Amino acid sequence: MLATSSGLFAQAPPPAGVLDQVALDYQLASQMWLGRVLNVTTSLFFWLAMLEFTIAGIMYMIASPQAREEKAGRFLVKIMLISFIYMLITQSEFWLARLLNSFAAVGEYAAGRIMSPSEIVNYGATLSGAVLRSVDVVGMLTNPPLVIYMTFTAFVIMLCYILIATQVVLTLVQSYILLSSGIFFLAFGAFRATASLAENFLLSCVHVGIKLMLLYFVVGLGEPLTRRWAELLRDDRFLTLDVTPILQVLAGVMILAFIVWYVPNKIASQITSGASLGLTSAIRSTS
Repeated sequence: MLATSSGLFAQAPPPAGVLDQVALDYQLASQMWLGRVLNVTTSLFFWLAMLEFTIAGIMYMIASPQAREEKAGRFLVKIMLISFIYMLITQSEFWLARLLNSFAAVGEYAAGRIMSPSEIVNYGATLSGAVLRSVDVVGMLTNPPLVIYMTFTAFVIMLCYILIATQVVLTLVQSYILLSSGIFFLAFGAFRATASLAENFLLSCVHVGIKLMLLYFVVGLGEPLTRRWAELLRDDRFLTLDVTPILQVLAGVMILAFIVWYVPNKIASQITSGASLGLTSAIRSTS
């Protein structure tokens, strides 16, 4: 999975509109932030590592002769752990980015085709237009309340699709920022008192990766569902003022928006809630 996923960050669909460009701009900006953040992160890492080794050395000196042999073995493990953290910092473009991209690759492969945020908004505009076109001129003159109802329905449908596209953009931007500015928190893994920050950062990468994968799953159904709803709105029953199809489509769009906003984040939180990589306890116990 790591070998097949490529790219520096979780890949967004090719830009074709304003929302796609927003995600792309954050992606490009994050690549510039990464180089600057790495310099600060490396410097802080060395200072915290020096402090950790100093404390470990003091504890070794005051230990009894019988405990020193055991502490010497643990000290080697500490060196390996801190070296591993340093490797994650310097090779974050390879390891962490590919880890997150692997989740996105699974979602993209399973969904078959990923709609870009701008495409999602376009589908919402198409469906909203179908609602407005369902009332002819005669209906507008003979039943004004129906026109108000149709206009409000079209607005709600468009708003739901905007919310769906917004969730996609937010998740992509979250992954870009996490894998650029968030690298800074890995430096805290070199010291026992702050190692939990680095561990939480790694868990956040897993959380966002799972969320992105599941988001691709649920958004992938948006295109066939929208086409089906658009066909339903072309029915001639609207001439008899039968608004049942409109209510069904409105309910379906609202449920889809709720699923996109709730399900991926909920499942990702349930999977990562209470999870521990053991990094903090390992750093503290190897002295």
